Amino acid sequence: MIQLTLNINLANMKSGGMLDIFEDKIVGIADMPTSGTVLIMQGGGTLPVRETKDDVINKITAAQASVAKTMKET
Repeated sequence: MIQLTLNINLANMKSGGMLDIFEDKIVGIADMPTSGTVLIMQGGGTLPVRETKDDVINKITAAQASVAKTMKET
């Protein structure tokens, strides 16, 4: 699971709120000129986040490495 920052207001969550997202639910990442980085989620949903595309990719890679390390240790 990775933690990202919401870049827009949603019904019950303000911009700047922290999101915990399962990295395997992200199917794409796009850099949009007006809304910044947008995650494309399973089912076609999108979430604008404050982190850059590279930041998101680095967080996904770190989370996957952590899981792989944990699996190797058990």
